[in-house]
Amino acid sequence: MARNREGLVLLLDVGPAMHSILDDVEKTCSLLLQKKLIYNKFDEVGIVAFGTEATDNELARDIQVDMRTSPF
Repeated sequence: MARNREGLVLLLDVGPAMHSILDDVEKTCSLLLQKKLIYNKFDEVGIVAFGTEATDNELARDIQVDMRTSPF
């Protein structure tokens, strides 16, 4: 019998503008992952965090934005 599998990728903006709600985001993602592991153990989940201070790639260098002055 073939199993239905799902793939889920969580894109998490962890930049300075999001710091005030990161605790809520962490709790929500944790609950989602727990449910996936319990009820759909064959599903696949990936997590991509962006906006970190450790981000080091060409795109990040090209579009450096000072979050203190950015309207976004």
